[in-house]
Amino acid sequence: LPVGVWGVLVSSAGTGWLGIVPAEAAPANVAGWLALSAASLSTVAIRRHWPWFAIMTLAVLAAAGGAVGLPAETIALLVLTYTAAAYLPVRQSAAATVLLWVPMIVTTVAHGSVVADLELNTAVFVIINVMAADVAYLFGRIVFTRRRYVAALVERARTAEENQRALAAQAVELDRCHHLLFGNSVLFRVATVLGPSPYGVGLRDCHDIA
Repeated sequence: LPVGVWGVLVSSAGTGWLGIVPAEAAPANVAGWLALSAASLSTVAIRRHWPWFAIMTLAVLAAAGGAVGLPAETIALLVLTYTAAAYLPVRQSAAATVLLWVPMIVTTVAHGSVVADLELNTAVFVIINVMAADVAYLFGRIVFTRRRYVAALVERARTAEENQRALAAQAVELDRCHHLLFGNSVLFRVATVLGPSPYGVGLRDCHDIA
């Protein structure tokens, strides 16, 4: 979806959410929270084309939001964590996961207002976020492994098909040249009795020998 569509969806979802939850549970800076959510979810729209740009942008937004007391957009964090784990090598995906979650957790805990609004203990808040990051990462790695396995099977099937075609072509060539076996035997006997041929006749010229 285009970035503008993501923004409209986030704004609509945020407005509906504010109408459902109690007033004390809503963020103090509603406009800032909606803007942060829209900007965070816009990274989901570009994650396939520019994964590292999306990861870096979301990491900065989540950390900055936590530093000013705004809750991070957990959906965007989960989606980008899953995407990094599913499409990037293991070291890069692990680094992306740490980059997405650790600064956000540190700044959010340091500010304290988000944790207080959620009425959670700091340790519980950290454990919940670490578990969420782990689950998204593990699901992504499972998909990554499965994609690698399927790609290996496709490559094996392609190699087997190429080998089969090569063997079929070789069999056809041998079938065309089977009469050379008898011609070779005749030439060997003639050369043994008469010596080298004065006409330079070789195996290439013996296709019609019967």
